[in-house]
Amino acid sequence: MSEENQPYHKVKSDIWEALVKNLPLPDLGSVLNRPITPTEVYYLLQQFATLTIWDVYNLDSPGELVPMNLPGMSPHYHVYDRGCCIVGTPKELFSHERTLVDALNTARAMADEIQKRGWVIEFAGFDKMVRAAWVELQVLGQTQGKTIEILHFNPSERDLKIVEAQLRSQSTGPSPGQEI
Repeated sequence: MSEENQPYHKVKSDIWEALVKNLPLPDLGSVLNRPITPTEVYYLLQQFATLTIWDVYNLDSPGELVPMNLPGMSPHYHVYDRGCCIVGTPKELFSHERTLVDALNTARAMADEIQKRGWVIEFAGFDKMVRAAWVELQVLGQTQGKTIEILHFNPSERDLKIVEAQLRSQSTGPSPGQEI
């Protein structure tokens, strides 16, 4: 257990002990007034994860929200076509049903749509959604022979390895007896 979580666990333990023994609850000020950790900030970013994919050569302002229903997108996300960009955003900000997988599936679905449109693009949004969309575009570009130009994104070594692994798994196909 990390040291930064020990005060929280102590207060939690004290609360349960008070409830079990029918004693007054301990002072919660230490929980409410403690500093916010980077992990908690990242959790909030993940919960409110959005992705915008811009058509960089379309200089129009974003237009009306036109809802899209893309194959593979999460039912916990909205995707809108705004003319010069496509935006993916959570439906209910405080939903505990939505997970990171929902964000990543929506990012991949958005990337599939961008591949069809052939835009030169730029990403804005949650880093894991950006990476998932980038990987999807690289795989689609390799398999379809049509690469999308992406400005201002520098993939990490890990991103490149993920693309390699995806392409390798597609080229080998399922093993005998494995379902497709």
